[in-house]
This record gives sequence, structure tokens and C-alpha cells, in this order.
Amino acid sequence: MPELPEVETIRRDLSRLIIGARIVDVIVSLSKFVSPRRLFEQRLVGRRITSLKRYGKLLVFALDGNYALQVHLKMTGQIVLRHKGKVLFGGHPIAGLLEVPNRYTHLTISLSTGDVLYVNDLRQFGYAKLFTTEDSQKIVSRFGIDPLLPSFTFAVFEGLLKKATGRTVKAFLLDQSKMSGLGNIYTDESCFAASIKPTRRAGTLTGAEQKKLYKNIRAILKCAVAKRGTTSSTYERTYTKAGSYTRYLKVYGRAGKPCQRCGRPLSKARVSGRGTVYCFYCQA
Repeated sequence: MPELPEVETIRRDLSRLIIGARIVDVIVSLSKFVSPRRLFEQRLVGRRITSLKRYGKLLVFALDGNYALQVHLKMTGQIVLRHKGKVLFGGHPIAGLLEVPNRYTHLTISLSTGDVLYVNDLRQFGYAKLFTTEDSQKIVSRFGIDPLLPSFTFAVFEGLLKKATGRTVKAFLLDQSKMSGLGNIYTDESCFAASIKPTRRAGTLTGAEQKKLYKNIRAILKCAVAKRGTTSSTYERTYTKAGSYTRYLKVYGRAGKPCQRCGRPLSKARVSGRGTVYCFYCQA
């Protein structure tokens, strides 16, 4: 699924093309994908897109008239933009290989620029929800801190860890109410870089291990954003070129392959309901 670096890449690319455009038509092809179902189209048409922000893995299209459209891609979501005769997309690769709209297209938004925005979702876990600006802010305020913000200091990270002593490190890192934006890819990579098993209890980490984990989370996310994210079976493309962070992956998607440190096969386990890859020998 798209995580912080992938969603940030989508945000940056879309912002260059759609900010300032007005919504002239809306087609909802799957009613359960949007909210509110009855007034969704009516309230969107005529609104101008004033900004596009990201909160963790959530995209928020700020609209004039005191509205905000929240779009979450979840596991297999995809945003497609038809721009000047070209189809540009970011997210799950399967639907992008087909013409748009297609059977996975649940929301179509036509813009005053002539561009058309499609929201596709193969497994229908994602959503598009329209709120007032005030209600949207209330929702995003429940999200944990963004690990890339300057306000995400080690003191903040340490404080969060102290409240999660009985949880596994993996569960703690995946908790979007504590830190928003990390998913399976970057939790596994951060734990490996910090030489910490994701199965460890957060309360067992030493001060030095905590600092190492904090530094690697930030460093890995910054690098992944710079490389436009990770290209994988569930997140393949962005609007100008594919993400290249795949070549930097040390453990994610490499179960059974040689560890790049010690050469022994990488282990795979189920941690917090998620497939988790790590090195039994290099991670303590």
C-alpha cells in the first residue's frame, strides 16, 4: 500500500497540476466509496481546489466554500489524472494498465482545466469523504505526529515509546495515532537499519537503541521521499516516473534471501497481523 513517501510524491505531483482548478462535474460509480452519499456530487461541483495536503497516508484536497475532500488509498487505491491527453497515475498498478474509467473507477472528477481525476480501488478499502473544513481538521487532529516534521524530535519519540512499553516495536510504529505515515515497508526497513527486531517489546529498548531507531526512521523516510517512494506490486508509479527506493530496500520483500549484512537467510514472521521480514542474527 502507499505509505508516507508514496503519498507525499502523489501530493507533490498533483499539486503542480490541479491547484486553482474548479470542479465542474462529479460522477460516483460506487456509492459506498464516498461520503456523504446523497449530497456528495452536489456539494463538490463548483468548488475550487485551493491546496492539497498530506496527513500521514491521507490526502486532503482543500476547497473553497469551507470544504475539504479526504481521500485515502488504503491497500490498493490509485489516483489517476488525465492531463493534456496523457494518463498519469500513482498507486496500485493493475488498474493503471487499463483505460480509465474502468471497473475499478469509483469516483471521477472533471476539472475546469480540462483535466479529469479518477479514483480507482481494486479491493474497495479506500474512500473519498467530504467534510467541512472544521470537521476535517478535527479528524486529522487525531492522527499521530508526522515523522518528517521538525516538531518530531527525539524527546517526542521517547515520550511516545514510554506509553507503549508492552507493545512490540512493530505494533508501535504502525500505530497511526502515535506516528502517522509508517506502514509495512518502512517499519521493517527502519528496524533493520537500527538493528532491532520488530518483535521486541518497546519497553526493552535501551536509550541508545531508541535514538538509533528514531534517527533511522527519519533518514529512511527522507531518502524514500527523495527517491519518489518504493515501486512494488501494490505501489508502482507516480505522475512523472516510477519510485526508485526499491533498490535501497534491505529486508522488505526479501524473505528467505541472504541478509545484506551477514549473508544468512532473512526470516519472515507475522507481527501485529502483518508479514514482517527481518534478520534473526543481525537484529537484536
